[in-house]
Amino acid sequence: MKDPCPLTRVEQVQEVVQSMWFQDALQEPNIAAILVLAHMDVNDPLVTVLLQAIRSTLGQQFPVQFITGHTHYRGFLQLDDYATSFEAGRYLDTIGFVSFPSVHTTTDENLANTNTNTSDLFHHVFLDTNVKKLRKEVLDMRFSFQFFTTRGRQLQQLIYRTRHKLGLHNQIACHNETLLLENGLQESQSLWGFYRQNVVNSFLFQNDPTKVLFQSQGSFRYDLFKGRITLDDVIAVAPFNDTIYKIAADLTGAQLLQVLGHEPNTDLNPAAREMSKLPQTIVSVDSFDSDAVYELYTVDFELQHWTDRVNQVLSGNTTSNTTTTTTTTVTPEPLNWTITLLWRSYAETYMTGHCPRPNPIDTVEEEAEGRSLSTIIVGSIMIVVALLSVFLCLGIILRRIMRFAGYSSMATSNNVTTPSIRVTKAVEGFDEDDMELI
Repeated sequence: MKDPCPLTRVEQVQEVVQSMWFQDALQEPNIAAILVLAHMDVNDPLVTVLLQAIRSTLGQQFPVQFITGHTHYRGFLQLDDYATSFEAGRYLDTIGFVSFPSVHTTTDENLANTNTNTSDLFHHVFLDTNVKKLRKEVLDMRFSFQFFTTRGRQLQQLIYRTRHKLGLHNQIACHNETLLLENGLQESQSLWGFYRQNVVNSFLFQNDPTKVLFQSQGSFRYDLFKGRITLDDVIAVAPFNDTIYKIAADLTGAQLLQVLGHEPNTDLNPAAREMSKLPQTIVSVDSFDSDAVYELYTVDFELQHWTDRVNQVLSGNTTSNTTTTTTTTVTPEPLNWTITLLWRSYAETYMTGHCPRPNPIDTVEEEAEGRSLSTIIVGSIMIVVALLSVFLCLGIILRRIMRFAGYSSMATSNNVTTPSIRVTKAVEGFDEDDMELI
């Protein structure tokens, strides 16, 4: 971790594995396996440092499972015969499942008896975080009430009411093209390319080529899908709401190049996985005119870094990346814009296509998914009550018919007996209880 806040103490992993508490933890009795939670890439060199430290104490056949993160992709790596590393996606798009053995199942004798390879004892699955998929394909549940608990449904409804109260479901725009976060600046359907050209240069800077924005690729978090765009969609793309600052107003192109340290948009990072097509710092222009004068802008998350770099260049100190005391300092000025507000304003102003009005139930989930257990129970009770009412009415009608037929036979002369005989034949096979029921 670089540049932590003063309240944070960062210790080097190479030093931590030598510390007393780490060694004591490895020597606890009756350890069955080691699970390491590490906020680093699935194949980070520090994973190897940790594994070697564990191996030096517990041996080469002790099962070790790393669950990693930080680099935002689905990854799995077999580190050795008895250790694996696993990373389950990003931003809750994945539910990761791992299964690993205990030390009792990895002995040579046990493996020989079961005819098992050690790699077969480690398993992993990447599950899409999708309620319908989890319910139907993973858990084989046909109805949503089988999946949701009472408290889970209550929480879902609370979240929905809160989102509705905040206006997150409100449509603010409509767009005819999906914009993808991972696409390179010059690729079609590039979220960053669209943002740089349309939102920043055209909308924010009003096509002024002397205004330049430096912004980290980590500022945005999600794709922007075509069709209806809600406030929630905009926040999903730009959740941090960083304020935009003007750092300096009189930097030459040559100085900007020194501040950046390389040509604009060329600092690609092949190790960045899904984001490898994008520069680590997105620059709103493709090149600098050495003699032209520019205004430099950035966002508050990166403000200190670029302010320090500008001060270093203006003071003539361009060899150090650390903060130095100089006689030349710039004073950044905040704009009345945040990144999230900028996206929203652009969308409301220019993304004005026509989108069909959705079914309201779609804002939560499909209609079938939205039926809770209580709704199904109440509906079933209503159906049963309705059927009972129908049978009761039929019984009353039939009983009156029978009585009417009986009265008619009694009213005839003594030598006319056909109606009563017909009534008797009509109810032949019924006992007294049946007649009383009717």
